[in-house]
Amino acid sequence: MCYNVLDLRCAVWQLGSVKKQRGVKIVMSQDKFVVSSYLFEYDNECVDKYGECRVFNCLVDSNGYLTSKITERKNDLLQKNTKLTFKGFRKGKEPLSWVIKAFGSDMFFHHIMMEIVEQINAYKPLFIAHIIEVVSVEYSENENLCFKMVVDKFPQVDVSDGKYKGIFLKRLDDKITDEDLSEELQRLIKSKRRVVEKTENVNVIEHGNYITFDYSVAEGEANVGSGETTLAIGEPNNTWPKSFEDALMGHLLDEDMIVPCDYPDDYPNTELAGKKIVFRIKIKKVMGVNTPELNDVFAKMVGGHPTVEDLKIATMERLLKTKREKNEEEYFSQIELKLLEFYGGDKIQLPQRFLDQEMNNQISAYKKQFEVYKRSFDDWIKDNQETYNELVKTSAERIEKGSGVDIILQSISVHESVVVTPEELKEAAVKWQFISQNTEKLVPFLRRVNTMRKIVEYATMLD
Repeated sequence: MCYNVLDLRCAVWQLGSVKKQRGVKIVMSQDKFVVSSYLFEYDNECVDKYGECRVFNCLVDSNGYLTSKITERKNDLLQKNTKLTFKGFRKGKEPLSWVIKAFGSDMFFHHIMMEIVEQINAYKPLFIAHIIEVVSVEYSENENLCFKMVVDKFPQVDVSDGKYKGIFLKRLDDKITDEDLSEELQRLIKSKRRVVEKTENVNVIEHGNYITFDYSVAEGEANVGSGETTLAIGEPNNTWPKSFEDALMGHLLDEDMIVPCDYPDDYPNTELAGKKIVFRIKIKKVMGVNTPELNDVFAKMVGGHPTVEDLKIATMERLLKTKREKNEEEYFSQIELKLLEFYGGDKIQLPQRFLDQEMNNQISAYKKQFEVYKRSFDDWIKDNQETYNELVKTSAERIEKGSGVDIILQSISVHESVVVTPEELKEAAVKWQFISQNTEKLVPFLRRVNTMRKIVEYATMLD
């Protein structure tokens, strides 16, 4: 079974100016919902109330899976609302109709309705941009579930010209060199080093040692503060230049020192680049480092490989996989720009309610970032109104551009009958440790990836 309603001949998806789009008899799987039909239609009352919108009308057959989901929902609500009682009925024997009435059908069926929409969307993009309101929910035990939602729809893009099949991409190298392998093995070795007590020249600072010291600025201006820190002598860092490390060589534990630092003009930390600062230093601890050798013992330690050669082969395969994934991401980025160019992604009319919702989500994310640092986002806006306005503008452009690409790709996926196999879904759920049973949430993303890969197959590679 593949997640594509067209392959199963389960739907007629009508385009253009036709007002209705209907799907019939979609068996999601043997243990999932059975959707008898779904329908997008105009409703004059809703249009008068909300402006341009559609009503999504869905009929779901009563089956074992639906019944179990409803029972699960009932028990969950009653467990969370222990003070709620139904006169004349013992715990666990409450009539379903009474429970639905107590909580309201919209609230009771909300999660189930969302799961059904995701189930249908797993077979074919519904192009639902935003759910405005649940109009009605009808259900009686052992009968069908019927619900209506007022929704905003994304427009579909006419991709029948096949322009997406004629994209030129710059071919990216996917070879792994001996140097790449050597660097990765050295990185693995470094990651397994251990800080140990020194056995020779115990209190003397030498190359490769780990030292702990107190520091403060004696002369000069630098935003480095003061305090205690640890430094691996000979390892790259953003605060202490090589001249500082050289000045420490041969000095002893508990020694107080005045150490001048001349930061080069091209130092990575731009706040320190080109400055001359004198530090007051007190050495508190001097430790050595135990670096493992690249041998069969090490190979078994880092991945259970029998020999070094097996480790090298596995490392080479991992590097190759990583590089190909990185190349694929770059191909996808090139394709996004081409699709926007071909199909006028910036001219796709997105529902305003959808844009407002996405912007609110973005602003909420910014607020949470400020809360982490215990700062007021509102106060920051007052002091940085111009920066905030630019931030909102940039975010809006990013939302519109990203949504435009998504709509074009969804339209191509419908045109190409792109599918997501159960094997792909299972592999993705394991890879991303997706703990929800409703793995169909992953399908839209996987279908997007498969659509991109289809376009890469069509593309002409330029060397």
